[in-house]
Amino acid sequence: MHRTAEKKFIPIPQIRITDAGAEEYVFIDFDIDLSSFNHEPLTNEILIQNLEDQSEQERIRADAIDFEGYEPKRVILSELRKKPEIDYNKCKTLLFKLITQVTDSYEYSYGTNGMQNIVMMYKRDISEKIYNQMMQHFYCDNGLIQEEVVGTRRYNLPLNFTYRTSVSLYENFSGDVRSVRFTGIRKGVFSEVKFDSAEGELSFARIIERDEDVLNWLRPAPKEFNITYNHGKNYEPDFVVETEDTIYLVEVKAERDLNNPDVIAKKNRGILYCETVKHWSEANGYKPWKYLFIPANQIYQNSTFNMIAKKFTVIN
Repeated sequence: MHRTAEKKFIPIPQIRITDAGAEEYVFIDFDIDLSSFNHEPLTNEILIQNLEDQSEQERIRADAIDFEGYEPKRVILSELRKKPEIDYNKCKTLLFKLITQVTDSYEYSYGTNGMQNIVMMYKRDISEKIYNQMMQHFYCDNGLIQEEVVGTRRYNLPLNFTYRTSVSLYENFSGDVRSVRFTGIRKGVFSEVKFDSAEGELSFARIIERDEDVLNWLRPAPKEFNITYNHGKNYEPDFVVETEDTIYLVEVKAERDLNNPDVIAKKNRGILYCETVKHWSEANGYKPWKYLFIPANQIYQNSTFNMIAKKFTVIN
């Protein structure tokens, strides 16, 4: 038998990482932002200096350079492969896509010769700009991580927050939702909460507060879970929802953020957490855990929690 629901308490399994494993960077597919690639072909003379013999110099005209056999894409790729975070075998498709977008842009503006000229003169700067954008579209994955459950708390951590105005959960309000304290909550572990978004988190809370299938729900405090990701960042889930037979770890995200690398990293860790604690919970008389990842624009006023859970429960 599962543990009987306690009105103001949801047991949160605490985990301990026993083996951090090997980390690797996973890059998300994206299109290059070309706004910073504003190089122009060098049209005047180029001074070639022998660094070992300072007296040895040669001047050639830029428009007279013979580019036969010069492969600008491979030149840029060679620079990018020097970066320790980039595993060529795992992201070669993305690398060639981004490099091609850059070289095609230069070729469109300056012709093939002009593009080759630009790459020859600015290959390091070009590769650095591509690399910087790639590092904005990655998450750190630890495929070998091992965790163990070390028990649960007998209470949930209270939230400490500041606010400008206070209204009941279903009451209309004006201004930034993040400055509002919502009161009168009955099914929540705590009777007062705050939200970061109106269309997503607040809408979802209004559904689960009135849903007959929901026994308890919680807005977790920052230290409620000890789930880390991306070199020790702390993952703070949006909700925990308890029903008669399951506990759900819930993340609600705006559509624009669904492919954000940070969001994907947290999602993967949330899935792993639920897999880890599911087996422990079932063996120790607690309810199994599932991970629920919900696009905010899929939450409607007439939604029920059961409808949402069936559609957005993640199966890894």
